[in-house]
Amino acid sequence: MNRKTFALGLLTATSAIVINACSDRKKSIVGKWKVDGIKDKAMVFEFLDNGTMQLTFNGNLFLSAKYEFANDKITIDSGDGVISTLPVKFEGNQMTMTQKNGDINVLKRI
Repeated sequence: MNRKTFALGLLTATSAIVINACSDRKKSIVGKWKVDGIKDKAMVFEFLDNGTMQLTFNGNLFLSAKYEFANDKITIDSGDGVISTLPVKFEGNQMTMTQKNGDINVLKRI
């Protein structure tokens, strides 16, 4: 195998890995997340693979909305003209959302 063929193969393999990692990153938010630190209350975000989400409070539906997740930010469109974009960070089974006012919400995957 000559150098050009090897380099092209290596570049192709690396590109495939990077593209796959990016697409998996978008799916990292999919699932149910419980807000940590609220005593006697259960606030759960459920992000579905189809770009919709539900927020329940003590098991009751509080909000249905559409969402997009890209560049470590989630944009939530509640459909009534309110659109919020929040930075999101992941560490294992923990997600941190920073609100516009600076408040930090820690959510744990359930």
